[in-house]
Amino acid sequence: MSVPGPILLCVAAPAECERVLAAFGAAGPTTPGSRVQLSAGARGVELLATGVGPTAAGVSVAASLAHRSASAVISLGIAGAYQASGVGVLDTVCSDRSVLAGEGRAESAGFTGLAAMGFGPFDGEDWAETSPDLVTRLAPSCTRVGPIATVSSVSGTDALAAQLHARTGAVAEAMEGAAVHLAGSRMGVPFTEVRVISNIAGDRERHPWKLAESLGLLGPLSRAVADALVE
Repeated sequence: MSVPGPILLCVAAPAECERVLAAFGAAGPTTPGSRVQLSAGARGVELLATGVGPTAAGVSVAASLAHRSASAVISLGIAGAYQASGVGVLDTVCSDRSVLAGEGRAESAGFTGLAAMGFGPFDGEDWAETSPDLVTRLAPSCTRVGPIATVSSVSGTDALAAQLHARTGAVAEAMEGAAVHLAGSRMGVPFTEVRVISNIAGDRERHPWKLAESLGLLGPLSRAVADALVE
């Protein structure tokens, strides 16, 4: 992590931001684009509230990094695990690959991603490896390392969740990671994504949800991430 600046924890929803702020004994706004100092020092930690979804997250991170850089960017929050991945509710996942899973062309014959259409945003691909150094540092704080898919619409049926898992190889889905990754990579800032699993992706009536419990774990996880990265 040779880029100067703080560790930037990029967190989407207000409820997620509140748990991170509380874990550091900090206070501040949770509106999209707000950047709050969590710990001081040359290699301190800051929270960036991004807003929910890839568009809001990408815009927030790009604008924030243009104003002030960071030594690392971490997309942090909750996520849904794919049933076939073996990842369970309340597990924690560190991403070794970001997959932009929802952008492309949907037809009756199947889905064609941006890369196959000639528009792959990650050097011609729909995916990119995250920082190996960050993954090495953060893996001990997580129960699983694996790819995380970024979607614009979360899976609402088991069939859709199964298709996304098969197509992307991801173990979980969330709504910001790949967009945050792309914004960071354009600025030369290392990235990875860390998520607490709140649910199994798919039919919301059939699968367990532990939203309050996963949010409760997010604060301690944010402190573990900071401790692992602050030199």
